[in-house]
Amino acid sequence: MLDVAVCIKRVPETGARITLTPDEQEIDTSYLGFTISPHEECAVEEAVRIVEAHGGSSVVLTLGPAEAGAQLRDAMAIGIDRAVLLETEYNVVEADMQRPKVKDADFIGKEAHLRHRDEEPAAILSTLTVDDNTSPSNGKKRYMLGREPILTKDGKRIVDRKGRSAYVTSAGSGPSVGKHVLLAYLPPEHAEEGNELLVQYMGDRYPVTVAVKGSRSLFDPENTRVRS
Repeated sequence: MLDVAVCIKRVPETGARITLTPDEQEIDTSYLGFTISPHEECAVEEAVRIVEAHGGSSVVLTLGPAEAGAQLRDAMAIGIDRAVLLETEYNVVEADMQRPKVKDADFIGKEAHLRHRDEEPAAILSTLTVDDNTSPSNGKKRYMLGREPILTKDGKRIVDRKGRSAYVTSAGSGPSVGKHVLLAYLPPEHAEEGNELLVQYMGDRYPVTVAVKGSRSLFDPENTRVRS
């Protein structure tokens, strides 16, 4: 059995017109389409053929913003089994995924990890639930997909001490809790459970509540159902 991993890049579509932002410091991606690098798409197709011929599983990985998830979904549509989006915007302590102890042996990134453990996190991964999905504009139900800004209850931007604005990193339906669930990194003062905030989606603002501070599960956090 084989486990085949393919690394891909998110690149502008072939023939796309590249324009710069007004300050000419970045590429303006507002109207720029993206796709999988053609050479890596060939690698994705080959990984699918290998697994079909010899058994096993396949996984595709990419490093980039949340929008790169579109290219991961394209790879899965070709036949890849799993997809992993690697992000570097937040560290493992801010994600509340650090281990209780750090091993004595040296490893790449150890110095930075120890520094992150010693300092107060600038943001904390939080689980939010949408209190009302009804659009105030037209009364229709709206469900966030990701990348939407998180605001204070009075509509102000939330920015941590590193200058990072709070936004929805991922979103999905939570049928077991009866809510649409959002994940976002919030500054500690906003990441308190029960804190009421807003999420902006398609020009409207929807009420949300911080349900969980940290990486703890929203549903059955103690795994009592599994143990019973």
